[in-house]
Amino acid sequence: RLHELPSTVGGGIFVKANANVGNTWKTLEELEDDFSLQYGGSLGIGVDTILGPVRADFSMGHGGRRVVYLNIGYKF
Repeated sequence: RLHELPSTVGGGIFVKANANVGNTWKTLEELEDDFSLQYGGSLGIGVDTILGPVRADFSMGHGGRRVVYLNIGYKF
């Protein structure tokens, strides 16, 4: 928890870090021939508001691919 908001606005402000490693293969032969892994990660900030969570994440993946995500509300 990075900071606490006034109760009339919501709850806390949070910082998040995430790392990912993995890959997919179509067949077992592909897996045996080339067991390569892809790497990625993200940093984000989230805020608990009275209307639900709001989150912004910056992600970087394989080959330098960069994406910004904005999530509003609960996942279901």
